[in-house]
Amino acid sequence: MKKNFSVFSLMARFALWPTAIVTLLGAGATYIFLRIRFEDVDLAQRADYLSTAAAPLCVGFALLFVLLARPMRERGGVQPGYTLRRLGVSELAAYLWQAAANAMGFFIFLAGQAAACFAFALWAQETDGSLAGNMTALIMLYVSRTAHAIIPLNDWPVYIRMFAVLCALGCAAAYFPFMNRRGKTALSPFFALAAALLFAFGADVGEYVAEAVTGGAALITGALFVYAAGYRCGLADVDGAAGGPDGEADGQGS
Repeated sequence: MKKNFSVFSLMARFALWPTAIVTLLGAGATYIFLRIRFEDVDLAQRADYLSTAAAPLCVGFALLFVLLARPMRERGGVQPGYTLRRLGVSELAAYLWQAAANAMGFFIFLAGQAAACFAFALWAQETDGSLAGNMTALIMLYVSRTAHAIIPLNDWPVYIRMFAVLCALGCAAAYFPFMNRRGKTALSPFFALAAALLFAFGADVGEYVAEAVTGGAALITGALFVYAAGYRCGLADVDGAAGGPDGEADGQGS
């Protein structure tokens, strides 16, 4: 257990600063973006105005995804595979702990985006409550597809769906350095990111079929990445036992 905790701590340290920086800058950028464009919006369009936050949210999320996919790669004189062997954990366990750290980083980023949207909604209510008076902030958060995805209020299926999405993207981001340590470049994580940016960061109220489809697709995607990582680890074990490229020659080594 101590070895696994050490690996998770290592992965969390790698994720800490990219997450903190992108979360703070992203929340600030989203809030400023919303403030700048608000005065030009007609009253009839203000209920769904928070959906415009999708642009800075997606840009920030994509940036964080790329940054979290960078640690634990083989580059220059850095050999993370050697570090993992010294810690005494399997490659699959290291992959899963990095995926968990990534998912936590994505959650923190979305929490920052939710705070920015909520702060803006309160500001809009205080400065111009012409939409619905004291209910302006609540209506803006409830009507917007983007805001409803990251602040679902009492719509619990959205919480479950977003949890599945973040776990799947955590697995996807961890798969890139996992394959890099094997001398390969994985493009599938970026296809998963593109699909999430297109379909996962918007939610309509009461659309539970859509939530089930999106959440199910996210669960399948995450499971496929985990399966692929486990399969690659199994191949490496077989190659190592047979004297393949990942192991010693037959009859040699320990």
